[in-house]
Amino acid sequence: MAIAGCGGGDGSDEGGRDAATDVGRRDGDAASAIDAAAAPSDSSMDGSSDASVADGAAERDATRSDGSSDGPADASVADGAADVEPPGDAATDAATDAATDSGATCVTDRILLARAGTTSACSFELPMGVDRDRVNLVLEHRVGFDEPLCYDGFEGCRDGTEWFWVADGEVALCDATCIALEDTFPTGALYAEIGCETRSCVLRGCSPAGELCDPDRSFCCVGTECRGGRCATCTPAGVSCAGDSECCGGMCVGGTCRDGIGGQCMNDAGCLVGSCVSFTCRCPPSHIDCGGACVSQLESPNCMGCGNVCRDDQVCTFLGCACGGGRPDSCELGAYCTDVDTDEENCGFCHRTCSADRTCSGGACVCQPGLTECGGSCVDLATSAAHCGGCGSPCSGPFACQGGACLCAPGTTMCGSSCYDLQTSALHCGACDNACRGGRTCVAGDCVM
Repeated sequence: MAIAGCGGGDGSDEGGRDAATDVGRRDGDAASAIDAAAAPSDSSMDGSSDASVADGAAERDATRSDGSSDGPADASVADGAADVEPPGDAATDAATDAATDSGATCVTDRILLARAGTTSACSFELPMGVDRDRVNLVLEHRVGFDEPLCYDGFEGCRDGTEWFWVADGEVALCDATCIALEDTFPTGALYAEIGCETRSCVLRGCSPAGELCDPDRSFCCVGTECRGGRCATCTPAGVSCAGDSECCGGMCVGGTCRDGIGGQCMNDAGCLVGSCVSFTCRCPPSHIDCGGACVSQLESPNCMGCGNVCRDDQVCTFLGCACGGGRPDSCELGAYCTDVDTDEENCGFCHRTCSADRTCSGGACVCQPGLTECGGSCVDLATSAAHCGGCGSPCSGPFACQGGACLCAPGTTMCGSSCYDLQTSALHCGACDNACRGGRTCVAGDCVM
């Protein structure tokens, strides 16, 4: 999973990884050459070896008697070391990066990342307000063995990218890196190191002019682009130009190369839309390129994707269109959204319907306003014959419940302890105790024959 250029390497095949080994090998070869030059040949060994030894011993004694301490010997070693080829730039870069990483003098915080993001199983939350240009992710395969991961400034995954920013306060791993993290279980972990400048895969891992390239997956350096299978020099957006052919994929407008989202740039003035970030024209955070325009990906009709329209009962989130706002609950696997706290057809949970005399409140079916629950039923205490004025207070006989009291029914009048219709009652015709006698009957409150 290691990527050329990640963590500060120079992007070569072996890079800084083998530079120190090459230097050591050259040191050893040089020392061997010095020994070989100093050693007598086989032909001289036969006749003059003893004399050479004696002369050498005498010379050493003479040297020491002069008060010097192995000066010539040290000088010869120094001369031999001077003949050794100095390490190349790759080794220098690797040594510098190793010193920086091991010393970690710029790291101000190291955070163990737990999966808590909103986007996928491989997204992670970081403290809000962290400087995005000073965050590096490190994959710990096991204790003491860390692999720095690379970020190329691209808002997503492409060949060579290991992680990216989802939004402020949230990062995600690309698929291959996510699998690599899984493979380290249970000894591995993922950390975010805060403080050091973000390692870039593009600036050190790109191909210079003249190198072979794939036009569909170009990693040519800034100021070059893939033309005819090789990286060719061009003018990035924001730099003066004389014609379109000079510009790196863009066009020459008013004497300056201009380009759209994804184009190479040197400054914001070179971007037709968005701004120049890490030498690439990009949309602002939480925005995406749809038809050459930067639009919010947290609003319909481009919710986390161009043309993704949310339903009227949905809201747009980092997960895409989802239930939320006034309808936070999903029923039938997202077929529709509701609020089970107030929906009388989905009260408390989906498909639980409240009866006509009840309403949904706090996820429970309760009696409608003006009604009281008595014995499992919702009743009006002002009119209920069984619960007049209170639960369990019935009205008996001719009485009816009116205004919460047991009274004579409308059209009747209480005479004594009972209710009578004064229009027809022979005992109380027109008034209480006015009885009709002599065979007369009460008609319209009068006793008539």
